[in-house]
Amino acid sequence: MISKMTAAAVGAAAILWASAATAQQFINVLTGGTSGVYYPLGVAIGKIYSDKIPNVRTQVRATKASVENLILLQQGRGEIAFALGDSLKTAWEGEGGRGGRGGVAPLKDLSTSTDIAMVAVPKEIVDKIGPPFVSVVIPTNTYTGQDKDVATAAMVNYLVTSSAVSDDIAYQMTKLIFEQLPELANAHARQFRRGRRMAVLFDRELPDAVGDFRPSDRC
Repeated sequence: MISKMTAAAVGAAAILWASAATAQQFINVLTGGTSGVYYPLGVAIGKIYSDKIPNVRTQVRATKASVENLILLQQGRGEIAFALGDSLKTAWEGEGGRGGRGGVAPLKDLSTSTDIAMVAVPKEIVDKIGPPFVSVVIPTNTYTGQDKDVATAAMVNYLVTSSAVSDDIAYQMTKLIFEQLPELANAHARQFRRGRRMAVLFDRELPDAVGDFRPSDRC
């Protein structure tokens, strides 16, 4: 009798331990260099997820940004990743390529020491080129010597996940992004200044519950 009770107790303990172990889930947030835009946003996102999604542990990983992030995501070594539109388009279409690099900071530095001329890119031209480019306006005085608004082309930053992530976690990750925009804006004001766009993209069929947060949503 004692041996049977002991066995039952051990079995029950094993079941409880297994349940606790399987309940713990991990979300690896793939970002970019620690001095860039993606990393502080990734840290803020990781904190939001760990605070608000039950039984989740998060890790924010500094990477070489878009291209490496998409490779790691494909390898199952991340659950959500930042990527520029051109890198994402190239990966989606199965082509090689390094993707683009931003030049905002160097251009601002240059404008403080050298006269620069801003050349407009009309909206109709950008629309004709299409994704991953979108038409935006550089507001007056963004750069030294810029005395008027300038139309130009910009690229959307995406947050990408994969079909390996459960529908429930995918929904919660997406929902929290939109619910916590003020906190994300505080993490890196420049990224969200004047409504800079960020999209959430899935390489999957979205469950009905995620319908309110489809990729067409922008912030």
